[in-house]
Amino acid sequence: MDGAMRTREEIPAALRVGRVEGATVRVGERCLAVRRAASCLVAPADGDTVLVAEAPGDAWIVAVLGRAAGTATRLEVSGDLEIAAPAGRIDVAARDGLRALTPATAEVSARELSLQARAASVVVDAAEIVAGAVGAAAERWTLTAGTATTVAERLVQRARVAVRVVEELDQVRAGALRYFGRESVQVHGKLVAVTADDLAKVDASQIHMG
Repeated sequence: MDGAMRTREEIPAALRVGRVEGATVRVGERCLAVRRAASCLVAPADGDTVLVAEAPGDAWIVAVLGRAAGTATRLEVSGDLEIAAPAGRIDVAARDGLRALTPATAEVSARELSLQARAASVVVDAAEIVAGAVGAAAERWTLTAGTATTVAERLVQRARVAVRVVEELDQVRAGALRYFGRESVQVHGKLVAVTADDLAKVDASQIHMG
């Protein structure tokens, strides 16, 4: 077959080694305008030694062979990227840390989610949790808020010892209010007032006044 009639796919590419200089690759005395091959996931940087596949009228960087020590390696693709292990597991390990950055929405979808850390910090402008059941166990629990509101159909609290300190007003509004003390009940204040619209009753085997 005549060479002029051969398609690009039929013309073998020559593999050459060059050095990245800006948007070009220097191969010997020539500077080639190159594209990055789809299979080359490592983004070339200035000074990198690369392998170039050169065909008439075109050239591609097919691999980054080497770069200066201490230069970060960046995996980069044009468009969407999917990493899949249909029959296995994907592990990501890093000695000095792991970050995930996006200006858009980050989603995690899993049958079960497990997080383990010696310390955790979460900073958000607003948070919402919707769950069928939530359980929390902690050696110590501290909640600091400008305003805290709890809305529940039924609220049950259990403790061996409970202490509340209110600097100003402590007010309870209820349809009916009951306090039971198995041993004793004490109410003390500089001024104590008990009022009733219809009936006020004090009943005991002994009543001491004054």
